[in-house]
Amino acid sequence: MVTVQLARHHVRRSLLVGTVGSACITIGSSQSFSPFAEHSSGAWFFQLSLGHRLGADDRRFLGVLLVYAGVILLLGSWYALLRRCRDGRPGGRPQLGELAITLAAWAGPLLLVAPLFSHDAYSYAAQGAMLSKGISPYRYGAAALHGGPFLSHVDPIWRNTIAPYGPGWERVVEGFVLVTGHGLLGTLVLLRATSLLCLAVLAWGIPTLAKSIGHDPVQAFSWAVLNPLVLLTLLGGMHNDVVMIALVVTGLVASQRGHPLLGTIACALGAEVKLPALLAVVFIGWWSSEGRRPVERGIRTATCVVIGALVLILLSFASGLGWGWIHAAVTPGKVISWLDPLTAVGLVLSHMTHAVGLGAHRAAWTAAARAAGLIAAAAIAIVMLFRSDRRYWPEDLGVSFLALAILGPVVWPWYETWGILLMSTAAGRFQCWKRALIIGLSALGCVADFPSAKIAFGGSPVLVATGWAVLVIGAAGYLCFGVARPALRS
Repeated sequence: MVTVQLARHHVRRSLLVGTVGSACITIGSSQSFSPFAEHSSGAWFFQLSLGHRLGADDRRFLGVLLVYAGVILLLGSWYALLRRCRDGRPGGRPQLGELAITLAAWAGPLLLVAPLFSHDAYSYAAQGAMLSKGISPYRYGAAALHGGPFLSHVDPIWRNTIAPYGPGWERVVEGFVLVTGHGLLGTLVLLRATSLLCLAVLAWGIPTLAKSIGHDPVQAFSWAVLNPLVLLTLLGGMHNDVVMIALVVTGLVASQRGHPLLGTIACALGAEVKLPALLAVVFIGWWSSEGRRPVERGIRTATCVVIGALVLILLSFASGLGWGWIHAAVTPGKVISWLDPLTAVGLVLSHMTHAVGLGAHRAAWTAAARAAGLIAAAAIAIVMLFRSDRRYWPEDLGVSFLALAILGPVVWPWYETWGILLMSTAAGRFQCWKRALIIGLSALGCVADFPSAKIAFGGSPVLVATGWAVLVIGAAGYLCFGVARPALRS
């Protein structure tokens, strides 16, 4: 009885602390000068202000601190729940229903905030607006709108970039634009509702998939769906990756229940959002023919790939948009950043050759490094396919997705959620390095959008020094005495 009461106490505390963290992120990023969301006129329903008497720099700085305080609280409460869910004593850990309530509480404040950490949702809306006017997003960038609310909030770096998303997704967003009467805010609301619906699908599908392959659904739920990176980027950021991965998880569940054809179709629909979902089709084909000879398994896998390709072909023709998106999807991104591992390798090699007088050749080295990364990711996926077994094949698919996300041309934090969500189906049997990897990637992804030094340390010197000191000391105290020590005692 005491163990059950203690478990419920820890769950309630994590629920409360995580909800406060989500609320802090929402309030901090909703400040009128916050770098974490778009706040130009008409970008969202409301803006907040922590103090009208403070200058713009001071208010923006306080908003930044509040966001990072919220991230720390959310990560800490998630980690505490992970420790609690590993408790093997009867009644010593939470049940799925309690975790679902926790998910609702943590996600609630994020439903109110403008698109977080990215302008991608505005790009989706702009592409839908283009289609509604007969402009193909596979031939022109959002700049073809020539002004208006849909264009004004798109990140300038993407305004002349064609869409890399499938025609099925583009037609859905066009429908959102038409239903809302070409209203930007209404379109964003429907995109947020879509993200919430897909999060609900993941909340059902991840533990269901884990249970079907003999793993712990409670731990799978806590590692995957309660992950702050998932909540902040897929729900808060409204990235369409949540649609892709929800369809993939649905396809895997269907395959596990003896319906590989339905699973293949679901994953092919996921590829209509983002092309990497086709990798799941290969895994379904291979594992739906387990126990057969290698030649027969190869034929079955090829059949599933053909079916998936036919789904893409049919939807591309039915949409009337053609195949322009394939070129955009497989073309390396235009962003050159030291934060992308393979891009960083190319930049280092460029600097080295320049230093010895052989010329920088930045573009060539970057392209070569990115190509090598994609080859390495493909090799990892092939190894994962052939070495996996019945109880771990969704996890091995997740490893393949994660390798593609990290070794791909451009690395964004929300790409990592593809692999993290599927790897979490085997969370109950995670090795220490896998736990450390997922926690590390999730924490790093949540703070990857660190503002420039001018913003992070802008404001009056006394306020900056005091604010960062309070944040660092408070975070250290919370993580040491509010997270680590209670977990060790329990």
